[in-house]
Amino acid sequence: MPYSAQALPVLERFVDSGITKQHLEEASQLFSTHYATWGPLAATQLGPWAEAGKRVKMSPQRLKRECLAAAEEEGRLAGDGAAGAARTEGVVDVHNEYVRAFVICNGDGKSAPKVVDTESATGESTRLASSSQPERQIVGHVFATRWRDGQGRRVCWITQVVVHREWRRRGIATAMLRHIATASLTPASTAPTLFGVLSSHTATLRACVRAVTGLALPEGVDKSLIRALARPVMATAPVKYVREAELRTSLPVQADATTKESDDGSGAVLSAFTNFFVDHAEPNMARAIAMSEFGGVWPLGELDEGCEFLVLCCGSG
Repeated sequence: MPYSAQALPVLERFVDSGITKQHLEEASQLFSTHYATWGPLAATQLGPWAEAGKRVKMSPQRLKRECLAAAEEEGRLAGDGAAGAARTEGVVDVHNEYVRAFVICNGDGKSAPKVVDTESATGESTRLASSSQPERQIVGHVFATRWRDGQGRRVCWITQVVVHREWRRRGIATAMLRHIATASLTPASTAPTLFGVLSSHTATLRACVRAVTGLALPEGVDKSLIRALARPVMATAPVKYVREAELRTSLPVQADATTKESDDGSGAVLSAFTNFFVDHAEPNMARAIAMSEFGGVWPLGELDEGCEFLVLCCGSG
């Protein structure tokens, strides 16, 4: 049954153990169908299975492993679990979040009311349950992991953002990210939260900055903040790919043993090598559109193969 063009996305949020196997399966399907294709170097760098032009696929198991903190780290206290402590020393208050956006249709093909906003970590909205078996189509999702590092800094890292191709440019990514940015899993505090994301997708970066700061990307990116905190914050991440990303920046940052600094003349300004060799053609087209809005300048510089742009900004969530 076709979905009404007027259907409005509904947001739901799930936390920690409330993120179920079914959620991972549906997210895997959306990612594998709508995220990206492999780039020209993927097969030589990763293996023949990463054939250029083919859809990047991610199984539910891999999604859980790469985009969420391990279950044994969720909510753990400092020092709990020797192996976890060795990787993320001093890290506490670890939580995973999953926000999904979907449209719901009644039997007549018309969109049902928008106003459903689930905060429960354990089940579906009771307001949705009162409907007569509405159909739903998932049109976007966001995964994020929160933690507090040994310096007391609160961090929320956006580990995956996907929006269905037919539902892009409607503010869905911004709405999902704002849902996370305005939520809090810890007692009320005046301390800000650092929000981070690694992505080659211009739309994801712009949506994240707008959702967190309320500003457009050029004004919402504080390079001095990234210079000072990107490396120490990422080094404490309970998500492996964030922790092991190799920073590539021309900003003067202090070197340490956990990440590498590269200023090889490639023009990369704010990015990190994540060994993710997706095709950059679509992101480059989106970046060209963005540059026309930014006076011909893309504030994050060029992007090398296997790299993703890095954004870190300060919010209150």
